[in-house]
Amino acid sequence: MKGNLLIVDDEPLLSDSLQYILRHICEKIFVAKNGEEAMIILSENKIHCVLSDYQMPVMCGLELFKTVRKTNETLPFIFYTGNGVEIVYEQLMDFKDFEVIPKPSFDRMPELVKNFISRTY
Repeated sequence: MKGNLLIVDDEPLLSDSLQYILRHICEKIFVAKNGEEAMIILSENKIHCVLSDYQMPVMCGLELFKTVRKTNETLPFIFYTGNGVEIVYEQLMDFKDFEVIPKPSFDRMPELVKNFISRTY
């Protein structure tokens, strides 16, 4: 079961690497440089999981997540951050259907994406 993934990251090298790692899990992978671009992609496409950097210019991962949650409470998000996983969990504890992993420790990424997509596909 393959679904569509949206990767949101302002670092092209990292988003390219994630696309390569996850290409066999997803039917289609969309890429946005920030939360504003991600909102456009989300409005025009069926996305089954969002993989997002937490800190980005224009609209950060937290703002993106909270904006999406106003209309979609179940779209899974996976955040990655270099600033402390606990801090991110504290900011999101009132929400559900998300996971946070430390950057650059992406060993669990393929399995997390696969599990989240299978729940929403």
